[in-house]
Amino acid sequence: MCKGNHTLRKLQLASAITALVLSTGASAVTVTYTDRGLWEAAITGAITAEDFNALTPSTIATDTTTSIGLLSIETFNTDSGTHINDGTGARNIDGSNYLQVRTDGGPIGSIRSANLILPESIYAWGMDFSQYGDQTHVSFLDITEQPIGPHNSSGFIGFVSDTAFSQIALTDPYISFSDVGIDNFSYVSAVPVPAAVWFFGSGLIGLIGVARRKKV
Repeated sequence: MCKGNHTLRKLQLASAITALVLSTGASAVTVTYTDRGLWEAAITGAITAEDFNALTPSTIATDTTTSIGLLSIETFNTDSGTHINDGTGARNIDGSNYLQVRTDGGPIGSIRSANLILPESIYAWGMDFSQYGDQTHVSFLDITEQPIGPHNSSGFIGFVSDTAFSQIALTDPYISFSDVGIDNFSYVSAVPVPAAVWFFGSGLIGLIGVARRKKV
């Protein structure tokens, strides 16, 4: 086998490995946490948090996308149950401002839901919550309508994923309604490119350099 063909095969192998790494990341794997300390221990990078305390208590209009501090919320068929509360409401978590979201699973035509929109791609998020009525569910990536906790419960819910995302859907799959108070919403920015991709990419560039030198 000539040296040119040998180098070509190395280039093809490096390219195939890089493609494999990239394609592997397309299938999300997400881990759920119900303890903030364990969630924080499982992540790397700086945590950004929104506690809603700098916001003026107000109702969030339905069928709009509204900025709420560091986040945005996109509402669908909601009512005054979706608002920034001053901390005196029944769903309060620590006595300070919080975001309350009302979702409803039916009847058809009156379904209420909302999307939380992040300002950047992230790989981890968590929040303190207090919910009443039906269970509020979250959906994103490979998580499909997972309840944040038991009926009429409070606590922490957090997730860490191997795939970047920037939106979280809040829904109620039941026929009644759910009110959930959200506070201390925390997230961690996603790493733009996996380290493995840089490793194989740099190897590919090195092989290309070798091939070019051999042609000279």
